[in-house]
Amino acid sequence: MKKCRKIGQISFVCYDEGSNWRSATGHEQMERRRKIGEKSTIRINDFKKKKLLALYLLCVLIPLILTDSIILSILVRAEQVENRHTMEREADAVHAALAGRVERASTIAKSIYTNDRIEQFLNQNYETPLDYVVAKNELMDHLMLIGSDYVQFTIYADNETLINGGEFGKLSGIKESEWYQHMQTIESAANLYFIYDDWKSPAAQAKRKLLFLRRMDYFGASSCEKVLKIEIDYSNLVRTLGQMSYNFPVYICQDGKILLSNDGHNNLGQDFETFTRASEVGYEKEIVLYDCSMQIYLLNPQTNIFDTLYENLPIILMLLLVNISLPWLLLTQIKRSYKDRLHAQETDIARQNAELLALHSQINPHFLFNALESIRMHSILKQEFETAAMVEKLAIMERQNVDWGNDSVEIKKEMEFVEAYLGLQKYRFGDRLSYELDVEPGCEKILIPKLTMVTFVENACVHGIESKTAPGWIFVRIYKEEKTLILEVEDTGGGMEEAVLADLLDRIQNASMECLQKKGPVGMVNACLRLKMVTENTAQFQIESEKGVGTMIQIRIPLGMQHAVRIESFG
Repeated sequence: MKKCRKIGQISFVCYDEGSNWRSATGHEQMERRRKIGEKSTIRINDFKKKKLLALYLLCVLIPLILTDSIILSILVRAEQVENRHTMEREADAVHAALAGRVERASTIAKSIYTNDRIEQFLNQNYETPLDYVVAKNELMDHLMLIGSDYVQFTIYADNETLINGGEFGKLSGIKESEWYQHMQTIESAANLYFIYDDWKSPAAQAKRKLLFLRRMDYFGASSCEKVLKIEIDYSNLVRTLGQMSYNFPVYICQDGKILLSNDGHNNLGQDFETFTRASEVGYEKEIVLYDCSMQIYLLNPQTNIFDTLYENLPIILMLLLVNISLPWLLLTQIKRSYKDRLHAQETDIARQNAELLALHSQINPHFLFNALESIRMHSILKQEFETAAMVEKLAIMERQNVDWGNDSVEIKKEMEFVEAYLGLQKYRFGDRLSYELDVEPGCEKILIPKLTMVTFVENACVHGIESKTAPGWIFVRIYKEEKTLILEVEDTGGGMEEAVLADLLDRIQNASMECLQKKGPVGMVNACLRLKMVTENTAQFQIESEKGVGTMIQIRIPLGMQHAVRIESFG
């Protein structure tokens, strides 16, 4: 039982029965209230901290995490898109490489099955083996069949008087072969066919082959059936595919079988393997070459997104830290990077438009000729006849130079261009330059690559006449010698030393696209390369030069049964 009594004005003594008295003052009550207030303040501060933490989590940290996740997702997606584009380009490159090799075989096939002498040879019945051998030798001596290191061809005919061997054989000997049976099932005249050829071959000799098959029906129906088989070097295709720098495994398949690959599976002595990695295909391209349907597969890289993220975990954590402390910096950088990229794209588009405008101005050069004609007429009115003649020759040259609708030109037109060029050069050299042009009748209509002769004439002026102080001559001669067209450019200029002559002759005789990419003068190499291309590499080049005496270059072009047609109708 508690009892209290008053002591003084503000003091009380309280006691419980069975206990000691204790004093309670106003200061004690205030202390109790202070402690209660402190506890309340602590609770309020805790609430504010939790609220700030919640706001930080909801408004800063979580959005940043989401932002980082989106950025990572964009990066992953961008990498996937880039991989997709890379796969598309690599699939197109594979297609182009395979199509190029097949087109070479098709070109060879065309030159064979359209040849009437081969047709006559195959239709002829031979009484004795000696008659056949003599006819075959005559045919091979007379014809220059296009060939390649990467193909082998064989012609089979339903003619029992033929002798198997070399480029010809009897059709009866191959009628049971798989590839011939395949030809009977298709309607098209030409077909591309992959085969594991184990027909009539020991197991050790069986191998994979790529065949270009062609019915020889160019000259219409015949009692003698003829087929052409061109074997494209399969091992060379494998090497080519392996040497190309692809970022992804590449498979060329047909009906679930692996025909070619840069990822192994190319054993020539084994049958084609089954493609079992369809789930890994990242890009597929369907192609058809001469009725041969194929699929080009590019496989996804062997990586996992979680493995990639784990490997880059320190970078990701650093990215989160930076975003927490400086979130706006990243956003600014992204925005700036986007603007820079957009600006770069706009600049690139502007550059392309400028190039198109430049090309457009090249395609429409008539304003130049009108201006030259105006200058010429003005010179005539001013009685400046020498200037007018120079402008007229320049106009002739410019018209020839810009008219590239056809890369061939008649010799007569080419010589007009040469004469205009030498006429202009004579204004420069004066009496130091004399020239003589001689074209044999019957050669004027023959077509040659444009700017061929003027290239050699220009070389004679620059390296011959210009290097010599004494007067000099340039002779241009074009004539026929039996079945050969001969082009000659001779000058009495400074001539060349033996080392320079040997280097120039080597560059001309071995003219190629690689030579054009090397440093140094390429004009004569360009002209010689085009001559070699239109004459199927039969054009011959000779150079004679003596220091202080002069130089003569001679080009000999066969005008035989094959090449004459190309030279006279090129373009």
